[in-house]
Amino acid sequence: MRIGIDIDDTIAEYSEGLKGFIKKRKGWSYVKLEKIPKWALWEMMLEFSNSEEYDKIKPVKGVKGVIRKLQPENELVLITARTNFRKTRKWINNHFKNNFSKIRYTRFPERFGKEKEKKSEILQKEKIEIYIEDKKEEIEEIVKNNKKVKLILFGKRKEFENERVEVANSGDKVEKTIRNWYPRQESNLHATKTCAPK
Repeated sequence: MRIGIDIDDTIAEYSEGLKGFIKKRKGWSYVKLEKIPKWALWEMMLEFSNSEEYDKIKPVKGVKGVIRKLQPENELVLITARTNFRKTRKWINNHFKNNFSKIRYTRFPERFGKEKEKKSEILQKEKIEIYIEDKKEEIEEIVKNNKKVKLILFGKRKEFENERVEVANSGDKVEKTIRNWYPRQESNLHATKTCAPK
């Protein structure tokens, strides 16, 4: 089975890393990202993505164990809106080497200057059966434009009412949801081959 997984705030503690970066650069004691004007936040995110602190983002607690459990039975594909491709590959290889078959970007070198590719389109092209994402607006877009994929909205204090969407506030809940959806996976899925993402 092919499972798509978002990176930031799904397997990587991106928001916490960004808050720490902003505190350090601005000398602020407290940061609430949603209170920062979008244009200013975008500039800070761009600066953060090119910093040494970006390389030090921590994996979400418990996620490595969940990935290790899911990987032998499934092909795992990362789908992300990140724009720093080199640093993203480096971070994945440092923390999840050989766990994912590929990284799919909504923006990639050949598309610079063009509209970014929607995640719903990528899921369809990659034949993804389950997708795990932390942003509610992304889940809404996928529900509207991709009628087949099952979805897991990841994160605390989140709600979503749709028969194809489950909410999970921990890695264990993600794993249990997938096992409940597919209690008997075919034995040949155990032979899924993975490599370091290119």
